[in-house]
Amino acid sequence: MQLPVRDLTTVLQPPQAPPRASASDLSFDAALIREQLLLVSALDALPLPILILNHGRQIVFTNAAARELVGADAIGQRPGEALNCLHAHLGRDHCGTGPACVACGAADALTRFERSAEATHGECQIMQADARESLDLRVTVKPLRIESRHFVLMTLTDVSHQNRRLALERIFFHDLLNLAGTVSGYAEILQEMPPTVPARGNAAYAVSPEFEYLRSLRRVAHALSDEIRMHRDLLSAEDKRLTVQHVPITTARLLLDLLEAYRCHPAARERSIRLAAEHDPVDFTSDATLVRRVLGNMIKNALEAAVPRETIDVWATHTSDTISFHVRNAAVIDFVAQPHIFKRSFTTKGPGRGLGTYSIKLFTEKYLGGAAGFVSFAETGTIFTITLPRAPAN
Repeated sequence: MQLPVRDLTTVLQPPQAPPRASASDLSFDAALIREQLLLVSALDALPLPILILNHGRQIVFTNAAARELVGADAIGQRPGEALNCLHAHLGRDHCGTGPACVACGAADALTRFERSAEATHGECQIMQADARESLDLRVTVKPLRIESRHFVLMTLTDVSHQNRRLALERIFFHDLLNLAGTVSGYAEILQEMPPTVPARGNAAYAVSPEFEYLRSLRRVAHALSDEIRMHRDLLSAEDKRLTVQHVPITTARLLLDLLEAYRCHPAARERSIRLAAEHDPVDFTSDATLVRRVLGNMIKNALEAAVPRETIDVWATHTSDTISFHVRNAAVIDFVAQPHIFKRSFTTKGPGRGLGTYSIKLFTEKYLGGAAGFVSFAETGTIFTITLPRAPAN
């Protein structure tokens, strides 16, 4: 299926950033700060990464802690460029001017500082281009004057572990309580129903409704256990403790089992799931548990984004070397949100969410050897795709 490609810069109004300083001004500012021996010594002694920026948001000084983070050759770069942000080179003037910078807390803090000349702060997630990981940073911006020159003092506090722990705790208990509530509801219905029902037609007896409720109860209990395992695997994956076990997998059986399981999920209420006509069945070898985990998150996210009476499409395609799984729903993701979809804890669904798409990318790219992506346009709806090797690398 050929999907349309569209440059976000044609849709979003990119943010503005002040012009960069000339090479001579940059050298002058860097030399001026190096001459402030007491200031340099004090900043180097601090454990927090600290950057000093000029009027063009370019780095003219890094303390010792910052050099461990951005390297020794960051002078002249903007913060996102020095931190190897995946989106830093997509704007007209790179960092601070691209579509993704609209939602960047560091760029916003600098913009507010430039307007007010007062201390500001913000939080940002920087997805690094080489590591496929994101840094959660709390950024504080303050004015600094040396002789007659005005600078920006920027401190960077890594809050990745704190944000990850809080997000995991919120989501874990949110999901468990939802599923446990469903189990409790079915149990109450079963308790109140009569044990038998009259026979109908020519049948000698009729199946009691309790049987159907028991089936649903079993499915929800299974989903509850699966949610617990998912969070356990996610914690193991982030700690680099997750092991991969390759087994033969048949796509037709895999997808039919998933569709049957998620038709009973709370998110599927008033929504349906089907195997799309584009489905191209094939066998491949991978970790069945992780593949099911990733596809389950893709299906659940699509169901949650769908409106009542909408149908979610699921299918697979393949080449001689790869297999791709696709999940489609009609909703369109806001263009401002799109660059941040795979970031940890980013969500458009409100507090307590935000690990579904992050786990899709984490499991797929770090443990299954594949790639995760999506397109989201009015013409196609939103299609999430993962592409995996048909056989594990030697």
